[in-house]
Amino acid sequence: MNAVRLDSNSEIPLYEQLAEQIRSAIKKDKYGDLSPLPSPKHLSRTLMVSKVTAYRAYWHLAKLGCVEWIKGKGFFVTMKKGC
Repeated sequence: MNAVRLDSNSEIPLYEQLAEQIRSAIKKDKYGDLSPLPSPKHLSRTLMVSKVTAYRAYWHLAKLGCVEWIKGKGFFVTMKKGC
């Protein structure tokens, strides 16, 4: 997750900002199909946001079909048409 910029003063929630930036990186082929994403814990420490924010971003992307959660393994890019 290079160059992720979150604006805490924005009206857009942080998790939506984060999700959109991850989605943009997926669309630009920064991640291949089934590529693992950083853990929410790692993402929260790196970006200095709560783990809840990181999880919400990933679950938002999962609803869109961009990522998939595999129990015990983490979140992976899925490249479904909703993304």
